[in-house]
Amino acid sequence: MSSMRRAREACPTRRTSLAGPTLLLFWLAGALSLSPAAATTTPAAEAPRLHDGDLLNTSDAWGPGPQRFSLRCGLASSDSRSRGTWRTTSLRGEYGLWDNLALGFSTAFYNQTKSYDGAPSLAKQGIGDSRITLRWRLPRDPRQPLQFGLRPALRIPTGYDQDADSLAPFTSGTLDFELLATLTLHSRHADLYLTPGVALPGEEKHSELLGGCGVRVRPGLPLGLQLAAEFFTRYDLPLRTYRHEAYAGLAAPLAFDCALEVGLHQELLDGGDREPALGVRLGYGVLPREADRRAAPRLAPTRLGCAPFTSRVPDPHGFAAEARRQLLGLMIAATAVDLQPEACSAGPCVELEVISLTAGRARGLSIPKLLATPQATLEAHARVAVCDAGAGVCLGERHLHVLVRRGLGAHILPTEGDEDTRVPTAQIRSRLRRTAAERLAADAWDAVAEILTEARGK
Repeated sequence: MSSMRRAREACPTRRTSLAGPTLLLFWLAGALSLSPAAATTTPAAEAPRLHDGDLLNTSDAWGPGPQRFSLRCGLASSDSRSRGTWRTTSLRGEYGLWDNLALGFSTAFYNQTKSYDGAPSLAKQGIGDSRITLRWRLPRDPRQPLQFGLRPALRIPTGYDQDADSLAPFTSGTLDFELLATLTLHSRHADLYLTPGVALPGEEKHSELLGGCGVRVRPGLPLGLQLAAEFFTRYDLPLRTYRHEAYAGLAAPLAFDCALEVGLHQELLDGGDREPALGVRLGYGVLPREADRRAAPRLAPTRLGCAPFTSRVPDPHGFAAEARRQLLGLMIAATAVDLQPEACSAGPCVELEVISLTAGRARGLSIPKLLATPQATLEAHARVAVCDAGAGVCLGERHLHVLVRRGLGAHILPTEGDEDTRVPTAQIRSRLRRTAAERLAADAWDAVAEILTEARGK
């Protein structure tokens, strides 16, 4: 028995189902809503909350990805007897610093109008508080369905203060810290989010325990629509009271990685003081990218070899060898595969040839005379085949294409030609090769699984 086979058997891969965790989470949500310490009415003088999660409050463990950014702008409207009419314009942006770390910023602009019988209306508008967030994901195989992370956030009191007794302040007036743990369970049909955490506001304000669960359903709806739902609760530690929120919405993918979202948000308060808030959001890069989190292919039990990879072009940095190493890791993780890395004389064997490997540069996001964000790129074309030397046949082959990018920094008020003179460092080129090898191996493994499945069905 080979050493790779023993390593695979020592670390078996578990299959995860969405059904059990989904039922458990929503049972817990229902139990909380029926607890003796029921939801209490939010004080009218409390500053509005920032809803800057991926659904509303719950967050995905995944960030936008390295050198990628996401941007979301939203409009929402709600009415209540105690607070009057609210109009909220929200803004959230996030930038991927590394594969598993992203930096985010969010803020909002509010408009409040309150009227009384026989009295003139009171109105107020201004900017709200801002929040800086970090999103960190535990480094692990991105093809694993369960991902873990942390999302610390610092709320900064930049908002407009209260200027009338009956109107709410637009700021908390303190530095407030919040820490969320993010768990994402990914499948082909849905993503399940679990977000427990703690809120630690400044000065004498009450600390809170946080908890939320959300789900995003992707395929099966017309026009590629995605359905999202969330339940979120806050537990006031000193008062021992709950505040519950619910959200449901639809997202429509648009061109150029943009998306349009429409949803309803309801605070579950005693007496039904508030009507549901209707919101519309337009975003870029806010929907999950399926290419970054593909589920591992399913295979019937099979014996499989893997020949050394070759390259038609010069490969001084061992790109083909790195791609083979990554593919062997995926094959070891597949419990249905009896891996024989060098045994290709009999039985199916994977062969891969790198056809071209081109390093280049791209302009990225560019605003003439104002902003330049040059990028380094690496493009690879390859051919993967599954051959059976014993039978003398080729079971099938596929052509693969991979293009990866990494930013080279941002230039404010660049001079003409700055983007074309920026030279990527050796470290950036090394990261590009590693990322391209990982994606090429993932694409090759999907192609191999497809070829074997088709051959078995013949």
